[in-house]
Amino acid sequence: GQFNYSTDSTCSFTIGNVVVGSLSSIPSDGMVTPHDVAGVSRTSDDDPNVQAIAQFLQSVGTTSGGVITISSTVRQNLQSAPANTAIFTSTGPLSQSALSNLVVMGAPTKTLINSTVAKTAMKADIQQRGINTSIGVVKPGSPVKMSAVTVSSALTSIPQGLSTQLAASGNFTDGTTSNITNSVTWSSSHTSVATVS
Repeated sequence: GQFNYSTDSTCSFTIGNVVVGSLSSIPSDGMVTPHDVAGVSRTSDDDPNVQAIAQFLQSVGTTSGGVITISSTVRQNLQSAPANTAIFTSTGPLSQSALSNLVVMGAPTKTLINSTVAKTAMKADIQQRGINTSIGVVKPGSPVKMSAVTVSSALTSIPQGLSTQLAASGNFTDGTTSNITNSVTWSSSHTSVATVS
């Protein structure tokens, strides 16, 4: 999904009264993974908080093409959870029993997905979406901002009637560069000269 974020704000991810997690800055690629919400490296797939987030979201949601959709019914059902029920705290994640109870509360016909199954699906979804796993841990402080976008192509000139693949890279204030090709909206300001599809 998408969300709006204002610099120097905290972005909280909730479903009903259930707090999945919060971020005080957004990763430089603009994508948010369970790892980012848990405050660990995107390669820390065995982190208990990451696994709890993945289990919960996959259990109450519907996954298609690497995207988890949470229905309005699930959101409404989870309004009956105790206020500010957190998937994890500084002491660790909810127990498997507590997670299971939340899943049944939100989606009565579903059960809690096994942590190994959730981890495998999460890794596959992150890979399928082309999310950069080398981005470091998101930390509070000055958020990294995009300073430039570079659009490139294998061809510098395209004869009429032919096409080429475009790529976009984001350059960030922390000196990093990230492939944002799948995160941008492509369009042409001169469709009589070139179209983008």
